[in-house]
Amino acid sequence: MDVEVYYAGQRSGTIPYMSVPAFRLFCKQNGFQLRWDAEQKRIELDSGLKGRVCVLAVGKAGKDASYECEILNRVQAFLSEYGAEVVIGEPAKILKKDVAIRFSVKEIRASVSPKLIVFRSENESRRTLVDCLHHELKQTGINCVVKLLREARSASSGIAVQFQLPQGTDEQQRKAYAECIAFFLASGILHYFLTGLRISPLSYLSRHLLKAFGGRAAAEEADSADAAKNAGEEADAYSAAGVNEQQEAAPTEPLETEAALGAQTIDVQPDPDTAEARTDEAEPQVTVQEAVPLAETFRQAEARRLEAEVFFDYTVLRSDVENRPFLLIGNICVKNTGTEALYNPVVCLRADPPDSIKMGGQILPPNLVETLAVQSSAGIKGWRYLENDWFTQAKERGEYWMAPIHPVRIEPNTTEMFQNFQFSVTKPETGNTVTVEGYVFFQEQGLQFAANNRIALSL
Repeated sequence: MDVEVYYAGQRSGTIPYMSVPAFRLFCKQNGFQLRWDAEQKRIELDSGLKGRVCVLAVGKAGKDASYECEILNRVQAFLSEYGAEVVIGEPAKILKKDVAIRFSVKEIRASVSPKLIVFRSENESRRTLVDCLHHELKQTGINCVVKLLREARSASSGIAVQFQLPQGTDEQQRKAYAECIAFFLASGILHYFLTGLRISPLSYLSRHLLKAFGGRAAAEEADSADAAKNAGEEADAYSAAGVNEQQEAAPTEPLETEAALGAQTIDVQPDPDTAEARTDEAEPQVTVQEAVPLAETFRQAEARRLEAEVFFDYTVLRSDVENRPFLLIGNICVKNTGTEALYNPVVCLRADPPDSIKMGGQILPPNLVETLAVQSSAGIKGWRYLENDWFTQAKERGEYWMAPIHPVRIEPNTTEMFQNFQFSVTKPETGNTVTVEGYVFFQEQGLQFAANNRIALSL
């Protein structure tokens, strides 16, 4: 006995009845929404994104937001195609939502290159979404970084993404940026559905997209009636255009998208809506270039990638004496996974709660570098705190900022380690969990990377 399979209300074919249990698990693993109608002996499938709600909001009210709306409308069109419900409005007013993103555009000086910033708060509970957006937006070819917001933000307000656009950018370039950012912003959201919610793209790719990969024969196998109809329509269209019916049609839609999108590498400022850049004077002086086709931008991005993986490697030593602090000894490793060298990392270790962790090891205050740093044939080596008042900062915010004393260059496919940092860890007054997070900055190149793992101790 065969069982009929319907997708989005349309008959897609049949499978043997004995295959139903395995087919059900396959659909579940790939994120399909499946309903088994035992009475009618048929399976009804829906897109894995059906019922998923994505809220997109303009970053700042009370100003002309036509450019932001243009980008968000493009994102809405992409995601709606796959069955997701996309709402453009205030995230706080919509109780049920899977993704909330607040997008803004800020004009910066014409001499500064553009930049994309994904903001995260100190107690960010949506780390996976931030990472997915950052990963995909980097593919625009535009310099994209993650920045930390000091002030607390409600989770309902959405992840803030800001595009910093040089003043005087011509209309053609603005349109190229808009399409490119929308393309990869939508990709970042779909990436989150895959990694965060385990919804595979297989569960929402439409049949005509699968046809682009499988060809006409695959479509005929899925539904011979629909394939015959589509083949007839295509043949008529080809005949009208003077194209031989036996010639295989090229998938024009993706090529049109590539040709339309364009981007270039750009630079940044901290607060998503209002704060002025603190480092404007240090920004590289550049001129806004003419728009380039997206295909060329992709090739440039593939040819030159500034990327790194950061992770902790650590050991916890427990004293045999009761009520003595734990000793945490670790390394923070920076692996260059890109194609270009990275220069002079700055490391930030953030401990929470601050009063339960005290840092030790061979890190020197700036005023003692000349006298106490390790001397070698190549000069002085080691690590130093960035500020003389590092101890005050550590007590107030739990942050330890360090940089190498000597110049550091990390070549592609090599790893640099900040070795043997030490923390003395005591049980906190409230709660029983102590955490350490790591961040690495390459200030000369405008890059920031968060550690893939964090240290968490339950005392």
